[in-house]
Amino acid sequence: AEILETIERGPDGADRRARHEMLRSRVMGVAQGFFRPEFINRVDEFIVFEPLQREQMRGIVQLQARRVGERLASKKMSLHVTDAALDHLSQVGYDVRYGARPVKRVIQQKLETPLAQALLRGEFAEGDGVLVDVVDDHQPEGYESDGLTVDYTPRRLTFTYLPGEAAREAGLSNTEE
Repeated sequence: AEILETIERGPDGADRRARHEMLRSRVMGVAQGFFRPEFINRVDEFIVFEPLQREQMRGIVQLQARRVGERLASKKMSLHVTDAALDHLSQVGYDVRYGARPVKRVIQQKLETPLAQALLRGEFAEGDGVLVDVVDDHQPEGYESDGLTVDYTPRRLTFTYLPGEAAREAGLSNTEE
């Protein structure tokens, strides 16, 4: 629990190195209390990784979205993901404990699967562009969940059809962002 609290506080510039050393000593203490000395002596080095920050997570989301765009490009289509959509995906996929692992699942669930379903329904065709953005789905006033009033604005991705010519005229490209 102490280790997770240290991780969740995140680095603060000058404190970054001190926090890393504190985290390393705590991890080593846990390892020494859990593993037998014979095993610890066989390990050449223990490496403690710093958790990914939100900015880094956004870059990973952008890279994954670009890969989806490259797959669409092979079908002569283009994918255009807004900054708001990238921010939303990186926020949904961010978990300080698991790093970038949840991002792949989020990209599949929120981007690839709905896009594939739209392609199968014939909503997009060769030469078209797809604009991915995010919208807020506001609940009616007084929305209650289990008797509690919830101040909650769910967000979802939208997929907008850009006819082939419109995508080129808009000057959008798969590598923007």
